Amino acid sequence: MGNFYTNITLRGVPSSSVADALQRLHRRAYVAPALAECVTIFDARTESQDPNELGALAGALSEHLACVALAALNHDDSILALALYDRGHLITEYSSDSPVGTDAGALCRAFDTDAAWAQLLLAGLLRGPRPLFEIMRHRLITRVLGLPPWVAGGGYNYIAQDEAPSGLDLVKVTVVGGDRA
Repeated sequence: MGNFYTNITLRGVPSSSVADALQRLHRRAYVAPALAECVTIFDARTESQDPNELGALAGALSEHLACVALAALNHDDSILALALYDRGHLITEYSSDSPVGTDAGALCRAFDTDAAWAQLLLAGLLRGPRPLFEIMRHRLITRVLGLPPWVAGGGYNYIAQDEAPSGLDLVKVTVVGGDRA
């Protein structure tokens, strides 16, 4: 059985603002501390693996906080889906099932890694052969984009079970809308 997780990474906003926005939206979530100007949230409802629910939350947070948001969904390590929003507008999407059309340059620019080599490397990762587990592709994507290591593999359900993704200190995670299970 592979990984099942969802998360959203926002760039350029403080974690306290993200937690406040989630509270106003009546969400249950964990908010990771900021790292390299990125704050990652792990939301309870998006763990249903519904891409519409995940996209709606990423778009709403991106619009409300006037930032970019990258939604990530890993389904059983056989499908990796990403959606990039900027100020509430969908910029580009990716699915390992149908990788054509994804704007690698937009992803790189959103996270200030728009060097030509990064765009080429990311394009290769997005369109390359299917890895044994999609978390492997996700880890490489997060490295190219300079995202926190816990983005690949981090989800609400794992954190609720005290299974910390790579590099995340659960003591420093902010709980929104409930207690850690």
